[in-house]
Amino acid sequence: MKIGIDISPMLKDQAGIGTYAKNLTQALLNLDKKNEYFLYYSGAKPNFLPKRKSIHWISLPFPRHLPLKGTRWIRKVANNAKAKELDLFLSFSYQLFSLAFPRTIQFIYDLSPIKFPYYYSPKTSSIYKFTTRIAANKALHIITISKTIQEELSAYANLPEKSISFIYPGLSNVLKDSLNKDSSKTKKKFKIPRNYILTVSTLEPKKNINTLIKAFLYFKKYHLSDYKLLIVGQKGWGYQELFRTVGKEKAEREILFLDYVSDSELKELYRNARFYINLSKYEGFGMTPMEALYFNIPTILSHIPVFKECYNGLVKFVDHQNIKQIAAVIKEYTENPHKKSTKQTILKLYSWEKSALKLVKIFSKYARKN
Repeated sequence: MKIGIDISPMLKDQAGIGTYAKNLTQALLNLDKKNEYFLYYSGAKPNFLPKRKSIHWISLPFPRHLPLKGTRWIRKVANNAKAKELDLFLSFSYQLFSLAFPRTIQFIYDLSPIKFPYYYSPKTSSIYKFTTRIAANKALHIITISKTIQEELSAYANLPEKSISFIYPGLSNVLKDSLNKDSSKTKKKFKIPRNYILTVSTLEPKKNINTLIKAFLYFKKYHLSDYKLLIVGQKGWGYQELFRTVGKEKAEREILFLDYVSDSELKELYRNARFYINLSKYEGFGMTPMEALYFNIPTILSHIPVFKECYNGLVKFVDHQNIKQIAAVIKEYTENPHKKSTKQTILKLYSWEKSALKLVKIFSKYARKN
């Protein structure tokens, strides 16, 4: 088969969708030598994907300064795909591809703008609702990233679950590389304390970091402890409230914001953390808990359905709205972190190779009959 892939998301987004798309595509192209692939992008040719005769690179200019640039890009790519008579097209991001190319397999990662519209602008929420409906009705097949989201999509779009597949993410190969021999540079750069709790997340309301901060400060108020809270992640939106909370409590020495860190630095932060905590209100999957568990870090998570699906038996679950309960569990983990060996379980459950194999099987399901 001849299969097209829009790889532009992995060139624009270095986290989230971009990371997922990049890792899955790398594993797919390394695994599948039978099908022929056409990779669509704009700008400089990327160097992180394999190169061979059955992989074709197609650069098309992205209409950055024109209105409806995303729609124009879709139309341009779809016209090229039709001219080349591609059998399938894989869209990691733009949810309107199936309007221009009906044999599109479309990724939809979650329903956050629909389930939690107050976290988004009215325009963003309404557009996402519209494009999700289009994709659900027009795409050849839908892929998401967890069984939980598969069920949500099925209910929302009134689709049978068999028309939606889920493909779990895997661990980044960069994180799986050997650790730095000398972690002193990372410790010195960020002035890392001896005892710290780690959370890794984009700073935005859905991630519920403000509740984590309040719970940590509640714990510190009633218990003598040298533990610090390290928050790693880029500023998203609505992050100002986090800094206001810390400033109001004069807790700048207790709560450290590290912003973006490199992969090598992140590995060291994981490795030296006493335990990890993530209190997200909603996720499509949840990559950072998987990373923490790979490093055998005791982990506390909110009791949302997707976390229970993916990490049941490996972590401690808490009510992400109950500050006193969270503070009590933080106290419990500072005294006894409940260490487990979770690395091998994570490697067994989640791998990009396993995910790529599932994707190839989906492709074969939709092969044209001669």
